[in-house]
Order: sequence, then C-alpha cells, then structure tokens
Amino acid sequence: MSEPFVDYTEEFKRLQGRSTPGEIVAVHGWNPEGSDPAVLILTRLKSPVRRFDKKTASWELQYRWLSQPCRDPKDEAWCCVKGLEDTYYQKQELQKMGLLRGLKQGKSLFDFFNLF
Repeated sequence: MSEPFVDYTEEFKRLQGRSTPGEIVAVHGWNPEGSDPAVLILTRLKSPVRRFDKKTASWELQYRWLSQPCRDPKDEAWCCVKGLEDTYYQKQELQKMGLLRGLKQGKSLFDFFNLF
C-alpha cells in the first residue's frame, strides 16, 4: 500500500475499549481512490468463535466502509459507518501471512488484506 494510513488504535481503545469483545490490536483507516473510506479493526477475542468451516477462531477482523474520510487519529471517522463485515481468523493464519510481525514493523492492516 503506497498511500498513508491513519492509525486509530490508541484513540479507538480509549473511546471504545471497554465495549469490545476482546483486546483491540490495531485500528487503521484509509481513503482508497475511487472507493469509500475504510477502516479495519483487528481484535483478539476473549472467547473463540466457531466459523462456518467448523474451525474455531480467536481473531476478528472488522471491515467498515465509512461516510467520512480518514484524516487524523482523533477525527472519529471510524464512527461514520455505512456498512461492515466481520471475518474470523486463527492465529496461525495471521502468522502465515506475516500480519502480526508486520504490525510490529509499522505496516498497516491494509498491507495484508486486499479489499479493493
């Protein structure tokens, strides 16, 4: 991903942390050209869920498409939700794609998930 992303992680944790189903790992916003602004929220769930394929997963990726552009960590654009989708992952699936290591290196969630 060549365009900069907005890191909402700390502000999201501050404002929404207690109302989430687990530990917020990363919240990244992006304004893709020709598409609605988007935010990805990665959460490590307190309790695993059973996916449609019968496997259990402890990680949730929420994709929100937004009505407001992502500009600044404190702009709360992540609240202006037009729609959302949730996908559940096992830790080994995230490790296989290098996501957890990549986040520690400063990469965006959008570097790992091709939504557009």
